[in-house]
Amino acid sequence: MGIRLVLIFVFCCLCRAGSGLAKPATQPAREYRIRIHRPEKAGQVYKVTLRGETKYDRERKRAFDFNGTRKVLATDANGLPVKSELTCGSCVAEADTGRTELLVADTVVIVAKKDGKVDVQPKDPNGNLDCQAKGPLATATYMLPLPAFDMDAWFGTDKPRKVGESWPIHAEVIRAAIEKSGDSTDNQNITGRTTLLGLTKVGGIACLDLRIEMEVSLSAPKVRQSSTMEKNDTMTTLRIALPLDESVPIVSRKFKMVSDFAMKVSLPDGTQRRHERRAESSVEVTSLPVGKHRKSHEASK
Repeated sequence: MGIRLVLIFVFCCLCRAGSGLAKPATQPAREYRIRIHRPEKAGQVYKVTLRGETKYDRERKRAFDFNGTRKVLATDANGLPVKSELTCGSCVAEADTGRTELLVADTVVIVAKKDGKVDVQPKDPNGNLDCQAKGPLATATYMLPLPAFDMDAWFGTDKPRKVGESWPIHAEVIRAAIEKSGDSTDNQNITGRTTLLGLTKVGGIACLDLRIEMEVSLSAPKVRQSSTMEKNDTMTTLRIALPLDESVPIVSRKFKMVSDFAMKVSLPDGTQRRHERRAESSVEVTSLPVGKHRKSHEASK
């Protein structure tokens, strides 16, 4: 399972004061509380843009672009969206064969999470939805097919942090969540760090800039009858713009995953053949509050 998620950045302030021969005074660097999870409420509306791209063996294979709005229809007890409505402005896919329009403007899609699965369907019961659009549209709603996903438990910290500080991700919590979802982490090492990079602005909203790096690698060869998995390494980087106003959810996520595979296969004639492959995928999602939710945020500054 591709593991997606998180990164934050913070701002450090140095102030010098003095005159004549007085020794300059240094103001302590500011510390920031890191709270990645921000509960959402039904009725909240966001302007969404999404760009995704997938490559195999360094050759571009396909890309996906979407822009439109997202309206939260329902959340779970923790404020995570479990049902959202996406209204399309434009939705296209690009591949070696050309550019394809997947949804026409004003098409409405319902994305809902139930029983650990994410379902994407057109709101119109007589409508059709290209299968190429389902995965990316689910990504645009921030829904993951995990029974309990807590970004703070995976990547966060309970201590205030200064710009430039980093801390280890919580590998055992991540491992337990993956196994609970039904996937095995046998023979795998999970390592990584979260770093507070600084301050940034997205759509005029002041944010912490957080980077999360996580590597999942094969710790020992996996042998299966006539094949041996020699290498199965995945490096995931997630960069997050986290508003300083803790009432506003993440406004930007940039996700990149690079996977390297190597397998040795024993053929019927007794010879062996080695297969290698690299897969790269990247997704960037921007989600800005609109309407009264944006005005409420700006009034709170």
